[in-house]
This record gives sequence, structure tokens and C-alpha cells, in this order.
Amino acid sequence: MEKHWSLDQTGVCTCNKTYIHAAKAKHLMTDLISKRTKPLLMIFLATLVLFTLSDSEKSQSQVEQLLLPLIGCWEGEALKTPRGALPYPVCFKRLDDGTLYGLAKLNVSDHHWYFYLNDKKSRLRFMSTFADNLQPVNLPATKLQARHIEFSTAPFSNGHAPQLHIAIDKVHKGYLFTMTLHGVEHVIIRLAEKIPMKGTATKTREAQN
Repeated sequence: MEKHWSLDQTGVCTCNKTYIHAAKAKHLMTDLISKRTKPLLMIFLATLVLFTLSDSEKSQSQVEQLLLPLIGCWEGEALKTPRGALPYPVCFKRLDDGTLYGLAKLNVSDHHWYFYLNDKKSRLRFMSTFADNLQPVNLPATKLQARHIEFSTAPFSNGHAPQLHIAIDKVHKGYLFTMTLHGVEHVIIRLAEKIPMKGTATKTREAQN
């Protein structure tokens, strides 16, 4: 653009007022667009964060949704064991470090269940005190679905079954635990009825009256 020099009414030399006005208009338009698009940009960034969550973060919440309802005490039943059907009373609670811990005190042994839900990869540490055993078994999670999770000492490979495999299914009003040793079904545990917390029955009667 050709420059035009002139004196304004105050005697000050001005240069290319047309260009100056155009620059101001351009700056004003840029500022206006920025103000309008900033909220949209924030929404876009927030959406991007949600969609870029790692698979471990997504599966972690799914694991919690599946297993945290175990919290409480159950009048369970071991439908199948080497000794036949047996009662299986068990209580679960959340520890301070986030671990879901369950204890079943049985006639012949105690069963300790430690579900580590805060790790990048969930795992189960299981221990039976049968025959004075104090050595737990660590089982990483190998399969996860909305109502099903599996823990195994080693994935199935070359046709060999893992030493210990535990599948947990969320069923109607409860859970079904299936324990397999070397590919052979060993124990099936059914948790169908939770034991009411102390005072629940009293509060229910008071509410009905």
C-alpha cells in the first residue's frame, strides 16, 4: 500500500491512517474471536482429557464397580469342596490403603482374600491356612468384564492350565467364586445373602411402627 503523509489538525505528522485503522479493526476482530472461542476451547480440552484416560484407569473403575459391593458379611456356602458342601461365612472390608480384604473363618482353615484395586494392574493375593500354610498366592487379573473377573497364577499357554485360577461372577443378589487347580474345578463358593448390620432389624421395625 502506498504511504500518504499529512499533518492532522494538531500539526502532528500522521502516516497512512487507512492502514492504521485497518490494523485496529483486525486486532479488534481477533480479540472478539478469541473471547468467543475460548469457552469452546476449554470444553474441547476437557473432552480430550476424558477420552485420553489410560486403559488402566478405565478398567480400574470397572474393577471397583464389580468387587466393592462385596463389602459386608455374607452367609455364603461352599457348594463344592473336596469335603463336600460346607458353610462359607465371610466378611469383606476396605482397608486404609484401598485394598479390599475378606476373611472366611472355616472349621478346617481360614481363607484370606486381598484384592488390590489401586494398582495399575489389579491382582488378588489369596491364602488358605489349611495344613498350617502361611504362604499366600499372588494372582494377577487376567480377564475383566462388567460382571466377571478372573485371576490366575499364569495365563493359559501351550495347553497347560495354571496352577490356580479363580473366576468371580456377579450374579443375581450375590457372587459366585470358582476355584480351579491345574485345570480341575476344585471349589465353588456361592455368596447369596448378606448378613444385616447390627441394629438394622431394630431400625426397620421402628420405621414400620
